[in-house]
Amino acid sequence: MNLRLKLILPFALLLAAVYAYSSLYMIPSYIDLAKSKQLEQESTYVDLLSTALLPDLLESDLANVYSTLDTVLSERKHWYSLSLFNVDKVRIYPLSDRYIPKDAVLESLDRDVIFNGKFYTSIKLQLDINHQIQEEVAYIAKIQNSVMIVLFLTFLAMSVFLDILIRKPMVKLAKLADRIARGDYQSKPVIHTKDEVGKLGQSLEAMQLKIHERDQEMNHYSNIQDTIRFIQSKFISEQEATHVFLELQRKILKLTHCTAGLIGELILDDKQQPYLSPLSTDNKLHLYSGSTVIKIADDNYEQYNQADTLMSKLMSTGKPLIDNGPDIQMERLGFPVESDEAVKNFLGLPLYTGYQFVGVLCLINNKTSFDRSIFNDLDVLLQTLAQLIVAYRERKTLIDNEARLRMVVDNAVEGIISTDEKGTITSFNSAAERIFGYSQNQMIGANVISLIPEHNHTGHIEAVKFLLDSNLNIRQVNNELETDGLHRNGKLIPLELSISKVVTQQGMQYTGIVRDITERKQHEEELSRAYSELQLAHEQLEEQNRRDALTGLANRRHLDEALQLEWKRAERQADSPLSIILCDIDYFKPYNDTYGHLEGDECLRQVALAIKNSFTCEVDLVARYGGEEFMVVLPNTPGDSATRQAEKMRKNIWALALEHKSSKVAARVSISAGVYTVTTTKHLSLNQCINFADESLYQAKAAGRNQVMHYDAINAEMSAPEQDII
Repeated sequence: MNLRLKLILPFALLLAAVYAYSSLYMIPSYIDLAKSKQLEQESTYVDLLSTALLPDLLESDLANVYSTLDTVLSERKHWYSLSLFNVDKVRIYPLSDRYIPKDAVLESLDRDVIFNGKFYTSIKLQLDINHQIQEEVAYIAKIQNSVMIVLFLTFLAMSVFLDILIRKPMVKLAKLADRIARGDYQSKPVIHTKDEVGKLGQSLEAMQLKIHERDQEMNHYSNIQDTIRFIQSKFISEQEATHVFLELQRKILKLTHCTAGLIGELILDDKQQPYLSPLSTDNKLHLYSGSTVIKIADDNYEQYNQADTLMSKLMSTGKPLIDNGPDIQMERLGFPVESDEAVKNFLGLPLYTGYQFVGVLCLINNKTSFDRSIFNDLDVLLQTLAQLIVAYRERKTLIDNEARLRMVVDNAVEGIISTDEKGTITSFNSAAERIFGYSQNQMIGANVISLIPEHNHTGHIEAVKFLLDSNLNIRQVNNELETDGLHRNGKLIPLELSISKVVTQQGMQYTGIVRDITERKQHEEELSRAYSELQLAHEQLEEQNRRDALTGLANRRHLDEALQLEWKRAERQADSPLSIILCDIDYFKPYNDTYGHLEGDECLRQVALAIKNSFTCEVDLVARYGGEEFMVVLPNTPGDSATRQAEKMRKNIWALALEHKSSKVAARVSISAGVYTVTTTKHLSLNQCINFADESLYQAKAAGRNQVMHYDAINAEMSAPEQDII
């Protein structure tokens, strides 16, 4: 059913109801009333007629009676039959029946003429009442038709009115809503009235604006996430990190609508002076936080005066810096810009991993100007950028270790010893002389077994025989084994031995390539240590990926994994309770508004440290749940113990006495906490348990904040019977 039909249908039904009411009830009722009145009049006339006939009846003058009746019948055309009957019920007038049409609807009236108690005659009248009231009925029908015409014209006018003032504007609004649903946020409503339809149009316009803003925010957040994923994958696949940081800088400039920028790593030189090594430039540019910048390119050194620059302030304070110009000189900026355009505004952002200041991100020439809202927009990106710089450092360390190992391998020294079938040495090169400490003359003709420690003779011979006998059908065999050699001075030498077998006319000849692997063993130990360091760095990087960059606590990813493991354990061990604490800093948004986001971050760090120190059990997990919310997972912990530990945590944070003037609880930072304990996982899910802990946190806030609520205690209070107060 379309809108036009819906609008006019009530009026059409009303018009039909009026017509039906007038036709089926009002007019028939009027006709019945008119008939009743007419019958009363005719009855009165018959009474008068009986009175007029009485004198003639008393005198038995039937001629006058007939004459009177004929006169009456001639005057009253709607009287079809008028009859007189005597005492014996014999009709005495008229003498013959009068013609009555078949379709005539007649009413009957009977009167007895009695005088002084004596019956003289009976009058019976048949008349057509409808004929008498026909004009009145016709008049009423005309009135009905006129009223219906007026109502119908009103209905048409109302339909046009509704179509112009309601349907068409509603159709326009529906089309506008459809365009909004398809993502067209540029269309404007054409309804400018002040009625409800106009207000609806204004509401749609406001909704369109909000949806547009939200869509832009989601697109911006999605672009940041896409940038993070792209750069992380690029960093893994690309060997040259400079290309990665250049690409990242281009994407950040596009996201922030800036024309130039710089990503730099903060490094300590040999004198422990901090300087900035740019990562997103093609040339090497070292920026010192002191009074000079040394630019190194093609071995040419250029110095620039850098006293009191924006870059030096950023590096020395480690705090975000905004300068909206409008005209910033290059000397004040503190680093060269490739483009020739003037610098209108500047934004410097420090990059931290936990408490460590690892680098900076500088942006210049935003299309409008910089404000502090950009801190929140780029927060996730800044954390990722800081982690990339740390990973870049670890990659450089790994490359250095690999280069050192390659140098060790390239400088290895080998000795060559040849023997006959009996093991008699036939050749002994200078490298072998250096390895074993014997001269060639001393060893020619000697048995090779003399170079093997006595305790290893049997094992060495069996190992050599195994290598050779396993390849009897091959003319030349190249296999290696590690063994100990005996130096002339009696020192054991770790060796790597490669043996080749050659058949000659003189018989079987064996050639052994001996490598003194003493240094290699040492380098292998160094490599093992380097590998251990690399493994440790990898584990640290993995740990960073599982840690919240701001607070150092477990991040959401680590928390989700731990919750899944503990939930599965609780499903297997029915007698092992699992407690969850969800806590929130009271009035943290007003704290940020009052003290700023940097102080808010510091507050989060101190609160996080206090929460972590409140739980000493190794299996307990403290994580940042999101924003100012934290979650503590306590395996094998009953509800009363979890509540006590949560109360201890609350008191520890209260004892920090961090100033919070905007708190409605007190002038210091406080937290509210909700606790839920899982005793059985039947008919429960992990998300339900988290929701129960969140509900307990909500109750703690509703009760005034700065307190701990356990879900079971709340339900016990709600289900306890009310006590009469005396």
